[in-house]
Amino acid sequence: YPNPTTGELRWEGAEKAVTVRVYDVLGQLRLEGAAAEGHIDVKGLPVGLYVVQFLDAVGSVVAVHKVQRI
Repeated sequence: YPNPTTGELRWEGAEKAVTVRVYDVLGQLRLEGAAAEGHIDVKGLPVGLYVVQFLDAVGSVVAVHKVQRI
């Protein structure tokens, strides 16, 4: 949350996740951070649609969300 966002994305309940990755619609990795932080700053990204993946310790995807940067 919030979605859409103008800056920072926050999340809760990602206990199994270790890493968070933000991809653009072309599948290019744009940001990566620690899921335990509970937030990631996307204000440096261009306006558009992004896919946010949460990964566990072995690199398996545990959750995927679409987010719009406005």
